[in-house]
Amino acid sequence: MDLVYVCFLFGRERERERERERERERNRERERERERERKREREREREREREREKEKEKEKEKEKEKEKEKEKESESESILTFILIVYVCFLFGRES
Repeated sequence: MDLVYVCFLFGRERERERERERERERNRERERERERERKREREREREREREREKEKEKEKEKEKEKEKEKEKESESESILTFILIVYVCFLFGRES
């Protein structure tokens, strides 16, 4: 009877150990999944950061284009002013 009881206890202990091992494996799997999720989240954050950088670059390009347009307008105004001055001088020269 004692041997049967010892075998029963040994079997029960082995089953408990297997259950603990399964629980540890489930915990390891959950931890791996959390790590994968954190990695995906970091990658998404890096992607958002790249998008923000691209937007900043686009804004800088737009500002550069605006500056170029202003320079062209200023240059055009200067040329037109010069032409107007020459024309006015020409008209005054003809009258005299």
